[in-house]
Amino acid sequence: MSSNRSRLRIVEAVLAITVLIVAVMTVELVPGIDTLEAILGVLPGSDALGSGTVFLFPTLLAVVTLVGAVLDWPSIASAVVTALALFTLVMVALSVDTLVFGKGGGVFFGHLFVGVGAIPLAALVLVRPLVERLLPADRPNLLNRFGN
Repeated sequence: MSSNRSRLRIVEAVLAITVLIVAVMTVELVPGIDTLEAILGVLPGSDALGSGTVFLFPTLLAVVTLVGAVLDWPSIASAVVTALALFTLVMVALSVDTLVFGKGGGVFFGHLFVGVGAIPLAALVLVRPLVERLLPADRPNLLNRFGN
């Protein structure tokens, strides 16, 4: 694996862990840990910061994993990662659109829909190295085709 690819994997893992931490802090899943809303409630402009945090890290994770999936392309894992990353990006776009341009009132569930795509994507990113170590495959990928 090239050093650029290993750096990309490290960035994917850091973003995946960050997405899972933000998910745990958004909903009080662990007793005793303050929710993200309680932590950000003391900051000025915390509504925008909280919304940005909930959407920023899943978006970054989806973009970085899409880049990695393109480099690893002809594999089942990259197809699954691509599907989850695209779903996450679509949910983020629809949620931000609803927040910015929404005209009606009601309860906003956009962050939950983003989590439906981002949490499995983060789990897959963290589990993928273990699966690759157990089932090594000598398969061509986009980097090998171009001689890198």
